[in-house]
Amino acid sequence: MRLYIIILFLSSINFAFGQNKFEKESRINTDEVPEKGIQFISKVNTSSKVKWYFEQGLTDNSYEAKTKISNRKYSIEFDTLFNIQDVEIEISQSEMPKPTISKIEMVLDSIYKKHSISKIQIQYQGDKKTLIEVINNNSIENLSPKVKTQYEIIVKCKSTGRPKLYEFTFDAEGKLISKKEIIFNTSDHLEY
Repeated sequence: MRLYIIILFLSSINFAFGQNKFEKESRINTDEVPEKGIQFISKVNTSSKVKWYFEQGLTDNSYEAKTKISNRKYSIEFDTLFNIQDVEIEISQSEMPKPTISKIEMVLDSIYKKHSISKIQIQYQGDKKTLIEVINNNSIENLSPKVKTQYEIIVKCKSTGRPKLYEFTFDAEGKLISKKEIIFNTSDHLEY
């Protein structure tokens, strides 16, 4: 019985961490970025400056290159070995397919009485070559079928008490994949 309680307790800890999101971003100099990261960015058509960050999370770390291409904010995320993880592009709600945003709004309405979308990023995952093409095409339409598309949406929600921020991830059709409460460390958090 005691073993069962311990296992249940440990499971709930893992579940709780899976439900929270904390990121601490630290700016790093370009000369601290390994050649693999520099080579990837050199294949991207951007005239804007690329800013590099080291990102610490609750369970893992990553590197991120942030830049603007045609007035869109891009975040290109790498693992700690500088393998590409994903490309995120900030978009407006009106740029999303209407059936997708309708499904997302229905999900949010079913969870919270009051909510407002603060930020939307379309997220692309795929191999290095395909993601470079996605960035250089500078379009969120007519993508290769090799690209996995998701939406990361920051939502301010209130059910009881004070409003909280959550990061929701939805697939391309608007199906909920994950929901994480954003936890802040105000002295360390960098806002992008």
